[in-house]
Amino acid sequence: MTRVNAERASLEQAFAWLDRLSFPIATANVEPARAVGRALLLELRSRQSLPPHDVAGLNGFALQAGATEGAGPYNPMPVMAIPVAAGDPMPPGADAVLPPDLVEAGFALEQAAVGENVMRAASQLEHGALVFPAGHVIRPQDVAVLTELQHLSVVIRFGLTIGGEVAKNLVDLRQALLWRDCCQMEKRADIVLTTQSQPGDIWEIQRIALRPGGETCALGRRHGRPLIRLPSDYLGFALCYELLAARLIRGHAGLGPVRAPEQLPLAGKIVSAIGLDDVVLVRVGPEGATPLAAIETGGAAALAWADGTVVVPATREGFAPGDLVTVHRFAP
Repeated sequence: MTRVNAERASLEQAFAWLDRLSFPIATANVEPARAVGRALLLELRSRQSLPPHDVAGLNGFALQAGATEGAGPYNPMPVMAIPVAAGDPMPPGADAVLPPDLVEAGFALEQAAVGENVMRAASQLEHGALVFPAGHVIRPQDVAVLTELQHLSVVIRFGLTIGGEVAKNLVDLRQALLWRDCCQMEKRADIVLTTQSQPGDIWEIQRIALRPGGETCALGRRHGRPLIRLPSDYLGFALCYELLAARLIRGHAGLGPVRAPEQLPLAGKIVSAIGLDDVVLVRVGPEGATPLAAIETGGAAALAWADGTVVVPATREGFAPGDLVTVHRFAP
């Protein structure tokens, strides 16, 4: 094992090392339902108008508005009324829809206006209009519009394939994190995640000025492939994965952070050492973010108890109660 940098690197230097890495964009052409949680490689434009023709806007009766002129509860007007459900194409000649309670035995009990309760053709989306830009992360609700537009497949970005070994007690945690980040383990991997060093590993960043995990977390290369060594305890592994590995994996897949950071008042006091980026577990409640005690002694239970983290910069000795802090929430 070659040790290139024996000094502690800052978290910013570790981020810069990861951000300099370059990989070919792995893509796949999949059906919309399988694209959920993935980022689009290309923009999507509408192949047709939505709706493609006038449709009923609610359940009721389609009719000609002109035939209802003067209609009212005391002056029912005979009409040619055709039952329709919301979304049904409008029958030929019909230009309005009345609710079921306003049509009785072929008589309109209220006057209708042209276009009333009718969704006009292309009112939602015109042919050729932008549906989703490149990089949009597909949500479950997006599948409906893609299906309606007859997009049978979409081109998505894949995260990096992962190789490497971890301590036995961390296998399930690693699998859960990779599953969340749409990745899988493969022998022919883009990057290697490990908790153990091997002969021949080349370390470009040996230690990081980070607590917890910074003493064992390292960045380098194994057989030419980028290598991230993570701590072998639950807490250090999870937090260093989120800060480093997830940044690389999710960034490559175009997914961005798991959850956007939010500003909350601190309901307690955090004391930190100058020179270390301190990751502090917090609970979130009506009063704000409450720091949990002694993260070094925490483990799987501490992770389960916490709602997220606050990172104290290396230049600060901590935060006082009431300070606004940036909370990075764990994924639900």
